[in-house]
Amino acid sequence: MFESPKLAARRRELLARCGEERRTAAIHSQELTHSVSGVESKVDKAMSLVARVKDHPGIIVGAVALLAGLIVVRPRRLAPLVSTGLVAVRALRTVNSVLPMLQNFRARQMQARVYH
Repeated sequence: MFESPKLAARRRELLARCGEERRTAAIHSQELTHSVSGVESKVDKAMSLVARVKDHPGIIVGAVALLAGLIVVRPRRLAPLVSTGLVAVRALRTVNSVLPMLQNFRARQMQARVYH
């Protein structure tokens, strides 16, 4: 087929322009992919945090109590309260771990009385 020199030059010009636009689009695509992956990781972290709070609503109660404590009680008075709270938590954990043993002991005593 016969092509005019003017038309052939225009075709080469358009092909070169298309190639340059493809390279530019590829660069922008890589930048967008990198940006989106950063956003995705932040969204994943946020969703993980939401799931953790949903599974453990005590986190919210504790945070609100802490903020209320900071507002109501001055920070220098807060340290003794926190240490008292920690002692209470440790005591509860100890009681919860010892309670099943005491229940088993009492059950064995009751069985021993029935047999004697």
